[in-house]
Amino acid sequence: MMAVWWGMRDDDPAYGYTYRVEWSEEQLAYVSSCVEYPEVGPVPAADGEEGLRWLIHLVSERVKADGDAARTPASSRGTLRRFEDAESMLAPLLVRVSLLAYRAKRDGDERGYRDYTGEWHALREGRETIESYEFARMDEAAEAWGRRMQELEPVAWPDPDARARVHAALAGNPRKDDGDFVKDRMERYACTQSLWPLEDMEDWELAERFYDKQNDLSAKLIALGYRCSADMDDYGWVPDDVPALRRYYRRLLFDLDDEYNRNSRLNTPRETTIRLAHQWARDNFVYGTVLKVIDPSGDSTDTWHHRHDFTEDDRQRVLAGEISMPLLRHLLTGHNTRRMLDTALRRHWPWAGPLYDLPDGWKLGLGAELVRDMQTIIDAGLGGFRINLAEARFGQMRITWGCDAGDEDTDGGSEAVSLAAAMDALLFLYQLVSIHVCSQCGRFAAMRYTREGMLPVCAECLKQDDPKPELLDESAKEASQPAEPIRDTIVYDTDTGKGTRPTDVLRSDARFRGLNIFRLMDQADAVRHEG
Repeated sequence: MMAVWWGMRDDDPAYGYTYRVEWSEEQLAYVSSCVEYPEVGPVPAADGEEGLRWLIHLVSERVKADGDAARTPASSRGTLRRFEDAESMLAPLLVRVSLLAYRAKRDGDERGYRDYTGEWHALREGRETIESYEFARMDEAAEAWGRRMQELEPVAWPDPDARARVHAALAGNPRKDDGDFVKDRMERYACTQSLWPLEDMEDWELAERFYDKQNDLSAKLIALGYRCSADMDDYGWVPDDVPALRRYYRRLLFDLDDEYNRNSRLNTPRETTIRLAHQWARDNFVYGTVLKVIDPSGDSTDTWHHRHDFTEDDRQRVLAGEISMPLLRHLLTGHNTRRMLDTALRRHWPWAGPLYDLPDGWKLGLGAELVRDMQTIIDAGLGGFRINLAEARFGQMRITWGCDAGDEDTDGGSEAVSLAAAMDALLFLYQLVSIHVCSQCGRFAAMRYTREGMLPVCAECLKQDDPKPELLDESAKEASQPAEPIRDTIVYDTDTGKGTRPTDVLRSDARFRGLNIFRLMDQADAVRHEG
């Protein structure tokens, strides 16, 4: 171990030398020794740290006395650096072997799967080599792992051009490993988690991994909630005061705990446990990225090796790339806390600025889906799209818009008319769904409505509100509930008297059949008669 861990300055003469602290049964004490100066000591002490401090003092005095004749450290880079070298070889090798094991299993190569899985276990057991602090073993293992990495590279990346792109990207940003270049979700999971497929774990191993994934995701949601809480200002950073986000992440945390408790029983099917573990691993990656983007206090510049640090360049890279749904929700709701969030949103969706005026709960519950669905129709050819007004009116979301071809009732070509009708249908359905989404936390639930603004509020938020808002009578809520499912709602033309289902308008175009609104309508219908 290196003495720098005990607060040594790098200009101390004893800095860089290698020290050991071991328990001696003969002396019934901790014995400290120096590899380079074995004759200085050994120093026995009841407290190993105190004995080491005294040994370092003795070595420092000896080095000063030796002057230019002082002995060269056993490792020119020190034990800690030697440990880093070996660790930097083993970690990516474990990732690559786990990825190849997954691919072999996926492709039906049972022999390859067994071989790679066995190698993965052997590597994990061999990790004790770099924890032994024996230089010869550490160097030998690091060299062997490096050679194995080179052997597996053409197997993991058969395409030479793909390997060249990976090398170029790694050279440009050494903090990224090849997991960032894996597009397939399951391969990315196997690569970033360093796991062999969960399907082949024993039940006890699966249960342990299931708990780990839930615990990791819980930690991310707790941290995000703290990041948006104004009273968490004594940790060396200034939090963002966004009550809606704080409630939203708290709700996600409670929902996660409930789901874990429901599925952590012995009679839970393995398929369910595996599905949730994979889902939570991906969510952990996504929400971890959100936390890194919004919380610069987590930027690391002082780790052993900086391959996994997150810097301002990484933050800008994430904001310039494809925005995940959780991050988009944060951009919509926390845009006024950091200029970069507003800039990122306007760069990707220049027309979306007026959506800031909607209640925070709506932006969290359905805002990200709304932006994605609207962009899908815009990309189909609705040029010059703009939002004229976005507001809450009589407890519903109201959005008016225009485009280069004219306003909603455009007289352009048949394609423009079709796209305009699709946008109208989409916004009308979001208007109906918004009635069942809490305007404060984004929860889909049975609602009460405030007298001021007639905004929907869930029971959980009413418990937390202080002072309590004045509510409308229950009869007003009942009157707002349609008898038929939202997807069956018919809109009648006042001029012709003809009725049209907005859902039919969207489903008539194959490009719009995968819109998020269809899932949100089902969620709203599931809760609209509760309470």
